[in-house]
Amino acid sequence: MIRFVRAVLYILFAAAIAWLATSNIEIVEFTFSPMHEPVETPVYLIGLFAVAAGFIFGCVMVWINSFGQYLTIKKQKKEIKTLNKRIEKLEKQNAASHDTHDRHSLFRPHHDHNDE
Repeated sequence: MIRFVRAVLYILFAAAIAWLATSNIEIVEFTFSPMHEPVETPVYLIGLFAVAAGFIFGCVMVWINSFGQYLTIKKQKKEIKTLNKRIEKLEKQNAASHDTHDRHSLFRPHHDHNDE
């Protein structure tokens, strides 16, 4: 279902871009800076450039804002790895102590309190 919705959104976006490009074909002069000569370009290219620049700026801002979460997750993964190693070590120690306890208890006489 998500793939279908995503495909529909892509098609709508592509249709909007195609509509923008075909309805704004007028040539305009665009000046990047006063030091450079103006460039003649269709209006839709200026619009698409603005949209692309906004998208890239938004991506960078999301990446910057999520960097703190990335560091937290990295720290937590390291701590989980350390704790899992500690658990394994303690489980081995626990198993070894039970084995030792079981071997020693085989040679001890059992006292039955009912025989008194």
